[in-house]
This record gives sequence, structure tokens and C-alpha cells, in this order.
Amino acid sequence: MSVAPSLCKSLIHHIQQMGILSFDGEQSLGIRLLRVFDLLKNSKKAQKVVPLLPTMWRLLLGKNHHTLYLTHPVKMHILPSNLISLIYLWGNLPCERIEPEQNVIVWQLAPGCLLKSLTNEGTELTVLVELLIRKEYGTNYQGLKVLDIGGYFGESAIFFVSAGAESVVCVEPYPPALRRISENLKLSSIKDRVKVIAAAVGPERGEGLLLVSKADPMGNALQGLEGPKVVTNSSSAVKVPTLTFEDVLNEANWEVVDVTKLRL
Repeated sequence: MSVAPSLCKSLIHHIQQMGILSFDGEQSLGIRLLRVFDLLKNSKKAQKVVPLLPTMWRLLLGKNHHTLYLTHPVKMHILPSNLISLIYLWGNLPCERIEPEQNVIVWQLAPGCLLKSLTNEGTELTVLVELLIRKEYGTNYQGLKVLDIGGYFGESAIFFVSAGAESVVCVEPYPPALRRISENLKLSSIKDRVKVIAAAVGPERGEGLLLVSKADPMGNALQGLEGPKVVTNSSSAVKVPTLTFEDVLNEANWEVVDVTKLRL
């Protein structure tokens, strides 16, 4: 990593003084910064490091991937944005289990509601912070019918059920995302309360072109088949089925929707 020496020394000095990280003679700066078991096992220590996060962020952005040591011999690969989010999640959201070889953490959102997240790609842990720590979607969906447009990896659909939703219709067109949603629903005992529709929502029924970001394949946008294409070197395109809003309601067999979540 290319980092100003004074910046490194300042950060290392502070975290050593706080007892947040144990380096055990390790010379690699990246590994020293990411041996965070002592930080993660104690939420009070996690809170202490929050003022240092901007500095840590600048250091972490020097590489695309890092190795995270949760406890010996558990080792996982994690993106910088996901590491910062993990600090917020750990101790605030129950961890069901860790699958280090797959770079997976399984969280418990509520009894019977489990969610598998990846640490080495996408922004899955960052989304969980928004959803479960900052509570940007609120907390109470008791008895409501929720239309979840843009399913990502199933996190919001499972959250809505954990927050009391009567039923959820999850609309997602991207095949890899659909596989992640199906996998996550199988982990929980809520599959009968979530219906998944494999399509995008558009102005008319038919087909559209889904632009998929190479940096974050789960982040994508829909455009029509007609007109100029905006595929770039940083994206690829997948043809997907499209439904209108009315089509979705018909497939859900709903006359009314209480809440619609739209991921922009």
C-alpha cells in the first residue's frame, strides 16, 4: 500500500495504546491493520476505534482485497467497505456462524430468520448496516404486505418478514442475485411468506437490458432494448424479462400493497 509514513505511525500508535489490535511481531502493515479479533470480540473496543475510521479507510483503500483474521485459524477475505461495516455489525447483530472458506458470515435477524452475507465482493455488509443498525427502513411491518423491488441477496425481504410482514413479494431480474435470494430463503423458516418474481419492473411487459457493474455485479440498472446502449468497459449487459407494476400485483394475487420498497 502506498501510504504516508506519518499516517501509518499515527494510526498504529493509537491502536497499540488502546489495546485494540495485537500484532504479535507481524511486519506487514496490511496484516497488522486487519488482525482485528481483539477489536471485534469486544464491542467497547469497536466503539473506541470509530474516531479512527477515516484514517483506517484511507489505509485500506490502498488495496482491493484484504485478509481478515477473526481468530486463529479462521481467515477470510474482505473488501475495505465491508470491513468498516463489519465493525459496526459485530456485537450488534447476532452471528449464527462463519464459513471462512466461502468468505461467508451467517447472521440471525430474528428467530427463524437467517441471512448469509459475503465479505469478499459487493457491499452486502454495508447494506446490512443501513438496514439493521441505522434502521433506515424502520422496524415495524406487522401484518403488512410489502413489495420489494430489487431483491439484491434477499436481505430486505427477510428483514421485512423478521419485522412482522404478513407477506413479501420480492422482484429481482438478475440470475446470480436470484440464486443468492433462493439460498438465503432456504436458510430460514419463512419461505411460505416470500414470493420471488424473476423479472424487472418497467414501463411495459417484455424484455429489457440489465446493465451489470463489473465492480459490483449485484449493482445493476435497467434500460430498454430500443434506443442507444450505454454499456461501457465497466459494465456488461444481460437481457431480462420485464413486467409492469400491474403485472407484478397480478402475479402476487394482491389487490393492494401496503409498502413498496424500491432500490434505486
